[in-house]
Amino acid sequence: MNNNRLNLTRGSYPGYIYLINAVGTNKFKIGQTCSPVAERINRLQTGCPFRLRYVYHAYVQNMNRTERELHREFHPFRSVGEWFTFDLANIQECITLMRLVQVDRPRAPITRTRTSKVELEFKEEDTERVLHLRKQGWAKGKIILEVWGASRGGSPKYKAAEAEYKRLVEGDVV
Repeated sequence: MNNNRLNLTRGSYPGYIYLINAVGTNKFKIGQTCSPVAERINRLQTGCPFRLRYVYHAYVQNMNRTERELHREFHPFRSVGEWFTFDLANIQECITLMRLVQVDRPRAPITRTRTSKVELEFKEEDTERVLHLRKQGWAKGKIILEVWGASRGGSPKYKAAEAEYKRLVEGDVV
């Protein structure tokens, strides 16, 4: 695969690009959103006769252009609108291209107390894990405990983890 074949220059419209699947089919949607990806999938699910399954997403500097370039790259596989007929190789290639243009999202501020400074390690896998657990019906406190090991309460660690949770799920980017 030629990593330079997409013209994905960075612009001033950051957001998420995502890949989802209509379960039981080989139809995949490449889309964009400024809101949390899980929220977007829920909105799309309302009008879709197939159950939608999250595959991958990336935070990019210019979501409009990135989405347009991905649509152009996969044009031969376009089914209708933003939906494409993909095999495993297409899925892997799409995810690889998304990873190439992915940038770090703004991070939640570090919570400080008078006596200590709390720093949590936020990993890219946390996003997928949080969205998966939320989809399974887990409550916010239980997800925060599972993903970041922070118990409920007013501790600086819990507050930092809660801020990251809100950023991932509710779109409260600080």
